Amino acid sequence: AQATTSSSLITVKALSNTKIPILSKRFANAGCLPVQTVCCLSKIRIKRISECATSTRTAAKRRPAEMARVVSQGSPILMASFRRGCPFETQAGIYESEILGADVKVRMSDPTDVRLNFPLQLEDGVHNISFANSGVPHVLFFAEDLEGTDVFGLGRQTRYHDDFKPAGTNANFVRVKDSQAIDIRTYERGVEDETLACGTGSIAAAVVSAALGKVTSPVAVKTASGSVLTIHFDLVNGEPENVYLEGDARIIYAGELTEDAWVY
Repeated sequence: AQATTSSSLITVKALSNTKIPILSKRFANAGCLPVQTVCCLSKIRIKRISECATSTRTAAKRRPAEMARVVSQGSPILMASFRRGCPFETQAGIYESEILGADVKVRMSDPTDVRLNFPLQLEDGVHNISFANSGVPHVLFFAEDLEGTDVFGLGRQTRYHDDFKPAGTNANFVRVKDSQAIDIRTYERGVEDETLACGTGSIAAAVVSAALGKVTSPVAVKTASGSVLTIHFDLVNGEPENVYLEGDARIIYAGELTEDAWVY
């Protein structure tokens, strides 16, 4: 499945910890990092990460397809769930989703540890940054020349900076377009490179921009892929609450794992 940037989802009834690394291998198996598992006909469980906004949207879009056969049998409970969306259980909490045509809207965790305007020493000098944890940690740089920004170089230095050890952090580079629109480029830890989009990074960028008085909700976030994510939230005494992420999600292809998948 795809939501702005690619996200591999493996739909299973149960997946042991020993099988997850096998399926995660790129070029030799399904290939996904980290693997996202969707438990059929129950709450969706996003495992092995704190929270991934892209995976929650793709899982929400995939889930109704998995339920369609059962729904057609007339179960009123499943019919209601099919229309409404479904709950997500991640290490960061349980959230609701709503399918809006081609888009999916997901209730995300409220960002924490919001810190504004503090210095970070990098190789080329001191940068003024901000920070928010929107399920995973994100550093925010504001830049007018987003196209000319060294996302890989600055992002990698920030990701491994002593100030963010041992977990590390993602690094986002943000340009404010107007009071309800921003552009973003993101260096993601784990991937260790710039990605086409990052949902939690977009959330962090939107709420930090609002806390700095640069934007108001809802905020349209244009990602490196060209797709736009819309972040809805309230800012209460400077703290973000009731955060929703809205964006497109597409089922690109579906397949079935065979017994040979466990050989590699």
